[in-house]
Amino acid sequence: LSNLSKQIFDEMFILYPDPWPKARHEKRRIINKENLNLFLSKLKINGKIFIATDVKNYFDSINELFESNVKVKILNFNNFYLRPEKIIITRYEKKALSKKIKPLYLEIKKILD
Repeated sequence: LSNLSKQIFDEMFILYPDPWPKARHEKRRIINKENLNLFLSKLKINGKIFIATDVKNYFDSINELFESNVKVKILNFNNFYLRPEKIIITRYEKKALSKKIKPLYLEIKKILD
């Protein structure tokens, strides 16, 4: 991504990223403060990022990152359990649902550069 032009994407999808559940491995998570800034630099104004995960603590950390960023607005803040229409059902979602785990979703819009 770092080699691509700025503001090239209208939409980005990050579906069921590896949660790296152990505390000592959290630095390996794809959605972190550094990568968030990289993603946002490649996203056009009014562009959207769609995220899905079935790991609650990973979702909470992702949500905190976006809540604290003034460049974005969380569009689905009233219901994180409702899958945005643009997100397809993946095999990971099917697996979570078969285990009675409710996936969580974020739909974020870039409002500032």
